[in-house]
Amino acid sequence: MRILLLYSFLFAGLSICRSQSLNEFDQWALRVGWDGITPWQFFINTAPATLGPNALPPPRLQQGRVKNDWKLELRPEYHFGSGDRTYDFFSRIYVPIVQDKVALELFWVAFESYDMDTDIRDLRNARTSDGKGVSIGDIHISTIIQLLRDHPSLPDVTLNISIKTASGEKLDDARYTDAPGYYFDFSAGKTLSLNQEGTQALRWHLMAGFYVWQIYDITQRQNDALSYGGGIDWFLGKWKLGASLAGYLGYIDNGDKPLILESVLQFTPGKFSPSIGYRNGLNDYPYQTIFAAATITF
Repeated sequence: MRILLLYSFLFAGLSICRSQSLNEFDQWALRVGWDGITPWQFFINTAPATLGPNALPPPRLQQGRVKNDWKLELRPEYHFGSGDRTYDFFSRIYVPIVQDKVALELFWVAFESYDMDTDIRDLRNARTSDGKGVSIGDIHISTIIQLLRDHPSLPDVTLNISIKTASGEKLDDARYTDAPGYYFDFSAGKTLSLNQEGTQALRWHLMAGFYVWQIYDITQRQNDALSYGGGIDWFLGKWKLGASLAGYLGYIDNGDKPLILESVLQFTPGKFSPSIGYRNGLNDYPYQTIFAAATITF
């Protein structure tokens, strides 16, 4: 009798769990109008306006110059706005391969915690009923090649060739694309000294390129975009204040034209450089971001 009662309780518990799972899926199916046939991935719009803040970022601005030091950057971030609050931990490593010529850069969001309200959950067709969860991000790997350097009148120029892996999780909550991508761009920049001692300087930089990522669509399987950006850095002794704009122009027009303004204040007393920054989405990027970073130079 005891064994029979134990099996009854176990069966009842499994039935309740299964019922809750089905109920959550049924709620999602009603929200999106699922036809019972189309794969659920096709209900997720993989564009920067309707994904998590780290899914499809604009290319990093390389400023036209290969650096000759190893760098490790660790950066906690908080993204907020439009019903989505996200905390993450960003990491980046920069490795010079050939002095003044070639470098390798890798960055990754190692941890992301998110909380979407019901409006954003429904807008993005997210499958989790409470809109909360944790995930890890895609790995981006870049090769930076110096094409022109230290010319007396022309700017420094680099070519950046990058791939985005499909390691990011939680496509079902519209956090990452679960699909690869790639981008390449040219960067140019030049430093202008403001005093004879060399303690004050300005560096302007521009970027232009091409960005491609896979999407879930019956008629087309990728989105293509022209990428662009630029900014200026002011060096004052051991301080650096930078401001930049970066974005790209997708051709599908489904929220695929992000434009992001970023400002960073960095203190560089030596091998350890702390910084703070603010990022604001001006178009197709419904987030504001504050962050603090530590960069270690080897």
